[in-house]
Amino acid sequence: MPHRAWSVVGLLGPLAVAVAAVAGEPAGRPRMYVTADPAPGVRSVAELKADIGHGPAAKLWARLRALADADLAAAPLVPSSPVPGRDPDNVRHGNRDFTLCHAVGQRVLRAALASLLTGEVKYRDSALRQIEAVFDSSLWPDWRDLAHLGVAADLRTGQLSRDLAVAYDWLHPALTPDQRRMIVAGIDRRGIRPFWQAVDERAYWV
Repeated sequence: MPHRAWSVVGLLGPLAVAVAAVAGEPAGRPRMYVTADPAPGVRSVAELKADIGHGPAAKLWARLRALADADLAAAPLVPSSPVPGRDPDNVRHGNRDFTLCHAVGQRVLRAALASLLTGEVKYRDSALRQIEAVFDSSLWPDWRDLAHLGVAADLRTGQLSRDLAVAYDWLHPALTPDQRRMIVAGIDRRGIRPFWQAVDERAYWV
């Protein structure tokens, strides 16, 4: 099955990532892919809740929520997790490969979306467990593929940073101030600072 088959953002349709580019930055959160208040060219939370009540969106939402429910009792994904579709060598070596990072991002995003659409704390807490795991250097020693340790940041760094940033936006209404600070600080420490270090060091992709 293609990676995009049950992608969380697929539920939201071909929307602009940055709402600011559509109609100016909204006052509240969320702001990415879906907005707290109505705005031209992008669905609001209320509109999305209405959309998932019928038609194809309802079927997709039911499947995504079922996956989010299954994640509630699952241990956080780590570099040694045998995610379906992973190369056994990547599992054995604890590599931070695409398949693993994609699975982490989808788990966090579907939990964040379920939190946003249902208001149920269990989904927020599920997202936070996985987010805290990827911020923990004893569980996730690096956000780079083992093939790219010669640079401070690579595509896996960006992949995880992007998904956690979107999840933060969707979770924002349900988070405490301390939880918000924890996520922002973690993305900064593990994603943004390594990115700028790689830029300063003229990594091969700069």
